[in-house]
Amino acid sequence: MTLTFDNGKFVIRLRPNQHLTSPHWTEHELGTYSTSKIKEALRFRNVADAKAEKIFLKRMLLQTPLPLGGLVTPHGRELLPFQRDRGVPFILSQNKTYLAHQPGLGKSAQAIAAVNTKPGPATIFCPSFLKVTWAREITKWFRRDFPTIAIVPETPAQADMNWFADFVICSDSMILRPWVRAGLQKRKDRYRFIDEGHRYKSPETGRSIALFGGRGANIESPGLVYDTEHVSVLSGTPMLARPIELWPVLYALAPETIDFMKFQDFGFAYCGPRQTERGNYLFLGSSREPELKARIAPFMQRIRKEDVLPDLPKKIREVIYLDEDPRKPGAIEFDRKMLRKAQALADPPEELGDFAVAHHQNGLAKVGWAARYISAILNEDASESVLVFAHHRDVVDRLAKALEIQKPMVINGGVPFEDRTKIQDAFQSGARRLTVGNLSAMNLGLTLTRATRVIFVEYSWSPTENEQAEDRANRIGSKWAVFAQYLVLPGSLDEYMLEKNFEKQERIERIIG
Repeated sequence: MTLTFDNGKFVIRLRPNQHLTSPHWTEHELGTYSTSKIKEALRFRNVADAKAEKIFLKRMLLQTPLPLGGLVTPHGRELLPFQRDRGVPFILSQNKTYLAHQPGLGKSAQAIAAVNTKPGPATIFCPSFLKVTWAREITKWFRRDFPTIAIVPETPAQADMNWFADFVICSDSMILRPWVRAGLQKRKDRYRFIDEGHRYKSPETGRSIALFGGRGANIESPGLVYDTEHVSVLSGTPMLARPIELWPVLYALAPETIDFMKFQDFGFAYCGPRQTERGNYLFLGSSREPELKARIAPFMQRIRKEDVLPDLPKKIREVIYLDEDPRKPGAIEFDRKMLRKAQALADPPEELGDFAVAHHQNGLAKVGWAARYISAILNEDASESVLVFAHHRDVVDRLAKALEIQKPMVINGGVPFEDRTKIQDAFQSGARRLTVGNLSAMNLGLTLTRATRVIFVEYSWSPTENEQAEDRANRIGSKWAVFAQYLVLPGSLDEYMLEKNFEKQERIERIIG
């Protein structure tokens, strides 16, 4: 009697005169049966060959014991109740998970809290623009003051890479490099996190092959996510439009939830198949939705903001760090000079003179990166509506031009009041999803509660002015807490002033509530 795995099914060959009567097994030639159900196959694990055992180890939602003693977070930081009681325990409860909490619900903090609680090396796969943000989040939430963090360099500096760091952060583009995959395979990771996992909806792309295994035109990989105790996919938007987008991640990490269905079988079952005039099938629809939801529930934990509103703070602020510095050397040196001058002062400086010049230069430098980031948000999730603030009018104008394909509405000092009301109505109705405005022109008198996030490309050095801008979205009638993101050049005058800004805001709250 031998159990093997062939063509997406477990196959068992019995001894003469042996039979299987279970309805989950299909009989073929005499004494040979097959099933796609991993739980049925597990009954015969004692006779599994190496191929079947490999499937059991790689592609099964194995339960793992939760650590004793509760969750671990740094002194002075606390997780929200739903993160502490649901999210982190879910990551630690089994070896493959999909944390599908809506944007703004702190998935990175929960991932790091899991590492704190059950320590071990971790690798994070993320878009290039989130590398620095992840590094800052690790520093903020890790149990030790000085974790070792290694970001895979996007240069040939292979010898400088520390593959033994507590955390390795790797961008999508770099996992296509053979030397990077070789280095990652040497690591004895306990955790591998796939951030923005919805981007792996196409199984033929190089990044999908690198992570999940396979062979493509210019890449061959055994898969980077299998030989790890905990693999967790993170995304607030796990399905952008169609169920077929879920198949690559489900088949790679939790195929037993869909009975090892191949692409076409999954399409026929759950994706509203439609035949073209030429006889080909398109899987652009949706079908048997309750059944699919029930199947993937053991693998995917979905939490929406409205599910946990009592847990959420009034505002969720996040600093997004640019992963590149687009400024010219002269502008960088001028900014550093202003930063040193600001740090030497007892009180933060007013935005005047050379400080104002540095702030303006930094704002202009961020336009290209900010436009790409905002476009990615709007393109990847049709439910997003975004407010974008800048301090200077020419920064607003350049943002609007760079985002032209997204059809932004623009509010600056020259827009009459009646036109601002029309813009407000178009945004609130959902007819338009992007509004770009000047801080002084758009931070008062408008209700824009349809916004799912407020993005500051530039911010005021007055905390009250920033708060008023955030409150365009966070007002009576809001369905969720405002999710405010501040785009920052690491190590710049703007980063220092934003930190001081938040300190001033906390002082204001302590005094007047």
